[in-house]
Amino acid sequence: MPEDDGLDFSLSWTVPDPTGIAQVSVPDGGENSIVVVPGVNAVADLND
Repeated sequence: MPEDDGLDFSLSWTVPDPTGIAQVSVPDGGENSIVVVPGVNAVADLND
């Protein structure tokens, strides 16, 4: 379990909606592209 490795989850919580994801693509030419789907992360509030 992650807790056994010393990770602290005291500030994390479970949400009912899917979380976000980001994908970074770098073609051979070197110009990167980042696609972000924020999911529930879009409504995260540091005051929660």
